[in-house]
Amino acid sequence: MSFRPRALARLVSVMLIAAALTPLLVPAVARAQTRQPAPLAGGDIAWAFANENPLSDSRLSGALGTAMTSSVEAGAPAGMRIVRVEAEGPDLVPATIYPGADVPLLLAASGFGSTPPFVVAGACRVWSASPAAAGVAPVLEGALIKALAGLEVNVDRCITTTNAAEAHLLVWEHGTDTAPALPQRDTPTFLAPNLAAPQPGAQPGQQPSPGGMGGGFPRPAVTGTGGPEAPRDAAPVLLLAFGAMMVLGGRRITRRA
Repeated sequence: MSFRPRALARLVSVMLIAAALTPLLVPAVARAQTRQPAPLAGGDIAWAFANENPLSDSRLSGALGTAMTSSVEAGAPAGMRIVRVEAEGPDLVPATIYPGADVPLLLAASGFGSTPPFVVAGACRVWSASPAAAGVAPVLEGALIKALAGLEVNVDRCITTTNAAEAHLLVWEHGTDTAPALPQRDTPTFLAPNLAAPQPGAQPGQQPSPGGMGGGFPRPAVTGTGGPEAPRDAAPVLLLAFGAMMVLGGRRITRRA
């Protein structure tokens, strides 16, 4: 097939535009996979990890929480929302859910890129604030066991405790139960760093820099509705529009050629 000079020039222009826009649009679409759950509403089941080393590093808790997400969502009772929260200043806010592909990146960024990243230091303990929360605890336990097994860390089911201060998983019903104070522990009593295979770069248990997740994983900006910022929502639309432009432009060039 041969092109007239004018048609060839138009084709080259379209290709140059494609080359220029692709680096801008593709990362924007990838970022749209990061989810920031809406603020808690009455009846939601909230849960959190204790602030115990090493999960006090938000990159690690974010990685493990993300790895648990699909199992938690699949096991949630119909109409119930189960939301992991984390401390932000004096408040507990819904935690960011990252793409599954980011889990090993988050682990590596915090110095836990070895396999397995953890060794078991003791039994997991779960605290529930009410019967409603206790009914959901087994879903979280199962999701935690599955997520850790995917990292080659094998743990037994959690032990139920009535003492929130010794718990590793804390569960409560937002709007009905009083949110607990998350325990603070420097010495691991559940998961400890696997020091047999230390990673270069970030040190195990190192805290992220203030104002971000560390390792290049900042908290995404949110709107007043708790959803992702507008440019991320718009990215797929822009990419589709760009694709349509390419198709229509190609047809016009072919006809004129």
